[in-house]
Amino acid sequence: MRKLITTGLIAVLAIMMGAASVQAQNPTSGTAGPLTWKYDTDMRILTISGKGEMPNYDGEHPVPWQEHSQDIQKLVVKEGVTCIGNESFRDTRNLVSVTFPKSLTRIGDEAFASCLNLPMVTLPAGVTSIGDYAFSYCGNLALATLPAGLQVIGKGAFDQCKKLSSVVIPAGVISIGDGAFAGCSSLPTITVADGNTKYVAVDGVLLNKEKTQLVQYPAGRAATSYVI
Repeated sequence: MRKLITTGLIAVLAIMMGAASVQAQNPTSGTAGPLTWKYDTDMRILTISGKGEMPNYDGEHPVPWQEHSQDIQKLVVKEGVTCIGNESFRDTRNLVSVTFPKSLTRIGDEAFASCLNLPMVTLPAGVTSIGDYAFSYCGNLALATLPAGLQVIGKGAFDQCKKLSSVVIPAGVISIGDGAFAGCSSLPTITVADGNTKYVAVDGVLLNKEKTQLVQYPAGRAATSYVI
């Protein structure tokens, strides 16, 4: 009998240690530079809190919530966060909702690249810069609301967003990178807000203010050629 009890206790301890090991390998909270993060496994919500900038990440330095990336459906970035770091949510393929704080000023390079199921983004008024390829290959992104104070749209920022159907370049934009809206096959025209000093749209085609340079020919236009 004693042997059976001992064996049973060992089995229970082994199970508990295994569960603890899995939890240690897949943490649901932690830090990201000066910020903190918490993932709700039941609601599939990732919350980023604190004050300051999120660090930049890459293949050699993955995000601390990497083990949950394919499960996250909702992202909530709390007030106080000022920057979304490079590649922070790249390939978060089940992400369908993002809430940004008013404190946000910058979206890093490839921050939301290949978020295949993200349907829309509304950037807060304080955002002045969207990084290179920030929302590229977001295949279901149909609506992107850009704030009036935006100044920089990076190279390939919305490249291959094939469901994006309309774009309004705010009056404050002074720099648009190459191919910012390349491959947006549902985009027939591009609109530039009145008062922009760097860009103009003619017949829905994006040109520099002097109308001497083609900046972006919408991929959704029926015509295959355009003469300035």
